[in-house]
Amino acid sequence: MITNFKGSLQEKDLSTKPNCQNLGRIHHFRSEKGDDWVRDPLPQEVAAWKLGISIKDAEEVQVFQNAACNWHCWYCYVDNELVSALKERADFKTADELLDLFLQEENRPKVIDLSGGQPDIIPEWPVRMMEALIKRNIQDQYYLWLDDNLSLYYAWRFLTDPDFELMRNYRNFGRVGCFKGFSPESFHENTHVRPELLKQQIDIMSRWVKFGLDMYGYVTLTTSTLNGIRSSLRTFMDSIQKEIHPYFLLRIIPLKIATFTPTKQRMTEINKNALKNQYEVLSAWKDEIDSRYSKTDQKLPIYLVKLD
Repeated sequence: MITNFKGSLQEKDLSTKPNCQNLGRIHHFRSEKGDDWVRDPLPQEVAAWKLGISIKDAEEVQVFQNAACNWHCWYCYVDNELVSALKERADFKTADELLDLFLQEENRPKVIDLSGGQPDIIPEWPVRMMEALIKRNIQDQYYLWLDDNLSLYYAWRFLTDPDFELMRNYRNFGRVGCFKGFSPESFHENTHVRPELLKQQIDIMSRWVKFGLDMYGYVTLTTSTLNGIRSSLRTFMDSIQKEIHPYFLLRIIPLKIATFTPTKQRMTEINKNALKNQYEVLSAWKDEIDSRYSKTDQKLPIYLVKLD
């Protein structure tokens, strides 16, 4: 069930018109986020490395969004209608049909991003896209990227062993999982779901990393209160190193939260305060990274941070 952008609030924020019969959009990823934030190399620098192309050629990305999400984060750039599985706001398409629409476009980015919503509601989606790319013998021409909110165990319930093996052996594939907070309190404030599910996020990421996928992470640092943030950060970062991998923190990028047309309609004073506080939490995050890793480790390209 793929989002149709035509007439949506999200369409107002797009820099170019939707493509692929309004079921896709082009997004430009930039590593530099301004002097007040850290660099974000995902996914463009990973894709450039895998495909052997310039970073500039990997910055333009083809995005498809599934039309449902099981969480509703207040800062999400997607309007509620587009993540509510409404038939009038989406079209059902197979991976082959989506890829055919993409290949009919004159401008075809080298990176295909399966986003949402929560794309892992459809755990077979990346597998079917891989099969569609392989069928056309173009699997070496495009990099496949998947965004995941780390909320579901559907892959382990519904995928077959061959599905898992295809994902593990498919060279031009990466997944990013977004930790929706750095403490149970901030997680609950951002998602409005049970605070203990932050531990589940860590467990899901751990499963993918230990399985051998090329995994990366985002973390949102928004919070309405700065009380105890350094202690909360240390606890969260200790859990990442213990449960996932000692070096996985170097594959996590703090995600800069901004306002978009859909978010303006749902933001409260608490949310506005959380936007301001993320900069203070970022400072504490960088201090923790400095205390845990050498400058040499921190300078490694994110895709060269080894997890084996």
